[in-house]
Parts: sequence; C-alpha cells; structure tokens
Amino acid sequence: MAATCAKGNNKAINDFINYLSSCNTTECHITSLEALANLPLPPTVVYARKFLCTRELEKQKIQRAALRLLSLIPATSIDGQAG
Repeated sequence: MAATCAKGNNKAINDFINYLSSCNTTECHITSLEALANLPLPPTVVYARKFLCTRELEKQKIQRAALRLLSLIPATSIDGQAG
C-alpha cells in the first residue's frame, strides 16, 4: 500500500485530493493547499503547480500558498512531475 500511495495510485487518496482541489474560491484553494502540505504525492504537486504562473492579484494569494506547499515537499517528489 505504501508504495502505491507514494506513486499517487491509491484511489481513496486521489479522490480525497480531487475533493480538496475542486474549489471555486481563493480561500478554498488556500485551505486545500495548506491541508495537502502533508501529502507529498504527484497529484498534490500537479495541483500546486497550476497556480505558479499567474499575474492576477487575487490568485497571487493562492500562488504564495502553492509555493509554501511545494517548499515543504522533498525535491525528489517534485522532479519530473508534469504540470
């Protein structure tokens, strides 16, 4: 199970990440990114990376939360992740 989870192939965990990342508001995205900081899996990295290249003022708050999340994840978990 641990190896499956580490690769991001666990359906329950992926469903949980999808649930957390199905936000429509800035505050929801920020809260989700904070919650996912303890789950350094490929779907978490992909979710966080989608907020990195934005110039919209409101989304910059989300960008900061995404950068905080990515700074907590080991580089080996981030390298090579599509996004």
